[in-house]
Amino acid sequence: MADKASSSDNTVIGPDFDPIEPPLISDDDLSDQQLTEASAGSSVSGDQSVLDQNDHDLINNTRQGSIAAAEELWQRHSVFGLVVAGAETDPEQAEAVNDQAWANIISGLATGQTPPAAFRPYLYNQVHSSAITLTDTDAAPNTPSARMAAALESLPTRWQEVLWYLDVEQMTVDDVALLTGMSTTAIPEVRSRARRGLKDAWLKVNADAATQDSNCQWAREHARAWLNKTLPPHDSEVMTAHLKTCHACRNIIGTATHMASSVRPLLLAGVCSAAGGLALQEYLDANGAVVINESALPPVALAAFSAERAGQASNL
Repeated sequence: MADKASSSDNTVIGPDFDPIEPPLISDDDLSDQQLTEASAGSSVSGDQSVLDQNDHDLINNTRQGSIAAAEELWQRHSVFGLVVAGAETDPEQAEAVNDQAWANIISGLATGQTPPAAFRPYLYNQVHSSAITLTDTDAAPNTPSARMAAALESLPTRWQEVLWYLDVEQMTVDDVALLTGMSTTAIPEVRSRARRGLKDAWLKVNADAATQDSNCQWAREHARAWLNKTLPPHDSEVMTAHLKTCHACRNIIGTATHMASSVRPLLLAGVCSAAGGLALQEYLDANGAVVINESALPPVALAAFSAERAGQASNL
């Protein structure tokens, strides 16, 4: 995995790259809603077996008071939290840190909150926060590549999910369909869009970030056009000359050029601390996927859920 750095210009693929022309997103492309077919975004009753519900439905039903939905979320995702908790703090405290993160999540859902991003990156942030507040030891510093994190967060949640589950965790399409509610036929096209979107977002984040060097600012603002070979000949020559001497701009464009083949290390760098990302990558490489945890919701999370629901009932 690439080293993390506090400076966002240091997300490095390498100084040498072979620019390719990426496919542009046409204005007449089908919408994600059309691609995901009837299964996407459907409203699922709490009466439906939680095993058949996607994560969005489980979250909504947890918000509506379903403890069965909350427990299914726990069983699907808690091992992920435990893996990164073990890297974020003393391994002996990992279970308590993970349990508290889940108590915070379940409590928030019970009050009507909705995760602002794809669920597992959101869970990672909750685990990191719990590691800081619960333990006497310092948690591993949460120093992701700031600009890659911003690029990921700017994407639609559905795109974030597909990139995370397919490219980072390397799940099967069937598993991604279960978690997200998308159809298996839609997922490959959504993944293609999401990769293009991440590349465009990466270039935009860097173009929007101020730099004192006017040549660098110009190069970053015109990077997408240069990659798409739509710059006028003179401007293209200026860009090529600049990239020969500017390491920072070369790395930004090199990252965009190789985005499709480097999504996993880039997103790990954008979401996780160095220790958390390494631990997660080692776990995934050894196990193939994050396994299901068949245990019940931990007492601290159950208590938090019950307390919030009781408080709401008393206010009626």
